[in-house]
Amino acid sequence: MQRALRGTIEVPMNAARAAVAGIELCVAVSGTVRAAVAADLGAAAALLEGAVRGMMLCVAANLRAAGDESEFPMLRSEAQDLAERAHRMTGVVVSAVSQ
Repeated sequence: MQRALRGTIEVPMNAARAAVAGIELCVAVSGTVRAAVAADLGAAAALLEGAVRGMMLCVAANLRAAGDESEFPMLRSEAQDLAERAHRMTGVVVSAVSQ
């Protein structure tokens, strides 16, 4: 049971990690894109941030279902960090492409 529960937490965590990596790419190119695609880049970052937020809802629900959350403190901390990084970096992208 614990192994299956860990999977229900790890799958959305891995997806959130990938989405944050996508936002990092958006940040990396935000100062170099042409005006014609700037809005697309901002939209991509916003959509990826939304995906991270959605996956964090799944992680939080599955951590609650685990009952003994003391087994997953590192995951809880990482989940919070991912959500904060996604939000912060999306703000950077939106600001850069809005100028």
